Amino acid sequence: MYIFQKGQVCDLKTRELTELLEMLDQKLSSLILESNKSEDPDALGLYDRAEYFIGIGFVAMQQYIADTMFNSKVSKKMLLTLVINHLKVFLILR
Repeated sequence: MYIFQKGQVCDLKTRELTELLEMLDQKLSSLILESNKSEDPDALGLYDRAEYFIGIGFVAMQQYIADTMFNSKVSKKMLLTLVINHLKVFLILR
């Protein structure tokens, strides 16, 4: 959500999003290191765990878009559809 005051814009969601993405980045970095050391990371479920945390990141970004785009001329439906389609392409290409 944005707060407008004296010509300034304060984005109240940026801090939350930044903190969450930093936590996800640390977790994914840890999983990457663990999978690089493993002979069979897929059998250990490391890739599935990474996909889970990547999914949380997508949901967080989708929520950020919904919370902050209220003053935009872009259609919310179109934007959320793009995010979902991007995720589908990502999963197909992996």
